[in-house]
Amino acid sequence: MQSFLLFFIIVLISFPILPEIKSKKEKGNTSNSDQNKKKKKRRVTGKQYLTDMEEYADLLESYLEQLESEMRELEEISKAKKSKKNKPKK
Repeated sequence: MQSFLLFFIIVLISFPILPEIKSKKEKGNTSNSDQNKKKKKRRVTGKQYLTDMEEYADLLESYLEQLESEMRELEEISKAKKSKKNKPKK
């Protein structure tokens, strides 16, 4: 009797979970087909590659300039803090 109740409880608990597992498997199959479609890459010509690399280089240069300006600002702030600390008290 106890084993039957235990079995019945397990079935009741797992019953709502089963459809979710099936739907996840179906979603997984469709996502694989989507991934296969994404794997087909477009062909990149030499000119397109060059322009892409030039754009990337421009972005890197602007980022470097931004970092350099931030470094200068931080150096100025640290110099100002040091000069405040080094002033003798009257």
